[in-house]
Amino acid sequence: MKLFFIIFIISIPSIALDFDTQKVSYQAKINEISYTANFSFTNKSKSDVTIERLTPSCNCIVPDVVKKTYKPGEKGFVDLTFNFQRRLGLQQNRLLVYLKGQKKPMTLVLEVEFPKPYTYSQKFLTWKGTDRQKKHLTLNFHKDFNASASLQEGKNEIPLEINLIKVDDQQYKISATPKKDIKKGRYRTDIVITQENKPSRISTVYFILN
Repeated sequence: MKLFFIIFIISIPSIALDFDTQKVSYQAKINEISYTANFSFTNKSKSDVTIERLTPSCNCIVPDVVKKTYKPGEKGFVDLTFNFQRRLGLQQNRLLVYLKGQKKPMTLVLEVEFPKPYTYSQKFLTWKGTDRQKKHLTLNFHKDFNASASLQEGKNEIPLEINLIKVDDQQYKISATPKKDIKKGRYRTDIVITQENKPSRISTVYFILN
């Protein structure tokens, strides 16, 4: 006698949205102040899906959706706007997407790489022993960063002779010569970075005598 086993598979529809991508990477430009990433999705389940809430990892990112409920097969998108606010380097922010009937949220990631508006050949100059020779470093502006540099008044009274010379629109030379009566230690000078119609930035260069 042959026995036949019938296995019934109960299919429970998943309550989720199928995103084209859950991570967007972007290379920011030097003068940009914000960027909006678009995360497209499709409701591939057999029931309506409702977005209950969107929770960003930082108040610098603002999410937006056209509506909250999507029928089976319906497409939609989540816009995520990142307000830059003078950030530098690689920045990664997350958005938690909570769906009705689903305890665990979906995660969207917006990754932005910010270019440095300016760099130094080095951030400090060092003298050892009786060395008191003039030394220099360079301040280099990004090609799309239009600015000028100057020594901050009243903040550079240190026992070194400091000079800042403009080489061209993208480079400044900063030279320093220790005075004869200087003591061993760590000194600093502040450089003012100025752009038209924007707040000035302060950058610091260090001098170390061992």
